[in-house]
Amino acid sequence: MKNEKKWVKWLIVLAVCSPFIFVIAKNSQAINSSLQKKTPSIEIKDEEIKNGIKVQTESKEADAYSSFVMIPFTEIEEIDVPIGDWAFEQEEIFYEKFENEKLKSNKEIAAHFNLQTDIHKASDHFFSFVLTAEQFIENERRKSFVRTYTVDIKQKSFIELFDLFDKEKIETDNLLQIIAEQANPAISKEQIGETKELNWSVEGEHLAIYKERENDAKQESTTTRHEISLLHLHEYMEDSYKKLLISENLAEKLKKSEQEKKIKVRELKPDGKYVALTFDDGPHAKYTEQILDILKKYDAKATFYMLSRNVRHYPEIAKRVAEDGHEIGNHSATHVNLNATKEKRIDAEIIDSKQQIEEMIGYTIETFRPPYGEYNQYVLDEAEKSDQSVVLWSVDTLDWKNRNANSVYQATINETEPGSIILLHDIHATTVDALPLILNYFSKEGYECVTVSELLPLLEDKGPGPYFGN
Repeated sequence: MKNEKKWVKWLIVLAVCSPFIFVIAKNSQAINSSLQKKTPSIEIKDEEIKNGIKVQTESKEADAYSSFVMIPFTEIEEIDVPIGDWAFEQEEIFYEKFENEKLKSNKEIAAHFNLQTDIHKASDHFFSFVLTAEQFIENERRKSFVRTYTVDIKQKSFIELFDLFDKEKIETDNLLQIIAEQANPAISKEQIGETKELNWSVEGEHLAIYKERENDAKQESTTTRHEISLLHLHEYMEDSYKKLLISENLAEKLKKSEQEKKIKVRELKPDGKYVALTFDDGPHAKYTEQILDILKKYDAKATFYMLSRNVRHYPEIAKRVAEDGHEIGNHSATHVNLNATKEKRIDAEIIDSKQQIEEMIGYTIETFRPPYGEYNQYVLDEAEKSDQSVVLWSVDTLDWKNRNANSVYQATINETEPGSIILLHDIHATTVDALPLILNYFSKEGYECVTVSELLPLLEDKGPGPYFGN
């Protein structure tokens, strides 16, 4: 009767304990079964609080080995059990490896397993857990690897990286490209891999990406951490997560950053002899930089109307355009005829393209040139809503048609007058060849090449555009 009461009491204790204790018991039994010679001493604690989350710790100590495991404990079975299963699976793998090494060496060796958890709190219900496992076995170097979990305590669920972003604003492939371009230290898109395999967390004002690096020669593996400021990703976030993750401090930084990104526009003399050279459809892998070199030689400034898809391919070239003091304008995402497409597509081509270019080059886009010069009232309205002046041209050099440098040169000088906006393209070798001829002529005639935004105040006031020049 006495034994029966003890058994009932034990059942009651187990019933009120967390389901996580079962995970520990189950996995500890599996691990200890492989260690028959010496039973380690085990200590379990589950009352420590870190950043608002309980943590469960388990330590084992024996003559030849030791281990310490610390894992988060939310009291939500759907979250705790998968995390516990993974953590103790790593410990079991370690012990099996340890036993194999003992058999190979035929002697006593020392080993240690350590699993720590960093808890990052974004709100009362949004947390990122970064579990770092390290193992040391006498006959091999250090092994280190990371597993991350981001959870919504309120919803009792795990959060995938792409859940944070608006699917209509950005596709998975584009998101990974932006992460790769903004990561510090640098990382390639190929190194990032698939989103489902990505170890990531939200840590303060950054998105952190963890990647394992193997060194076969040294028989070791380490983990590198790459961080991306949420400032570079906020435009693509779902509104609910944007409000949750963009703190007041970060929002203030964002506002300041937007102000700093405004183009510094010179005030021109009303009676000056100015023209605006514009280059469409780039950046190009080869010709854009050649054009930049020529412009620099003649101390001329220009405006480059870029396609966001090309900026995505050649962000460093686009950044050089800005760094050289030239203006970058929005020329849509894919160069579609906006008079022959639906309104939703127009929004993406005008607004999303602007945002994507801004994220990649680091300052605000203020002018938009519709592909083929095709536009309608909806295009004008959407450009105005997104603070973009619509700019066309007054001189068409036909460099896209006449692949002859002298023809491009003659078309330019025949039609140019003060206030002209000149259409060229930085995707043709002919344009590169014609540019020195054009700039040499302008120099002799006393023209100064300025950006579109510098020239616009001298043109007749037409509201948001379109602007054609004189």
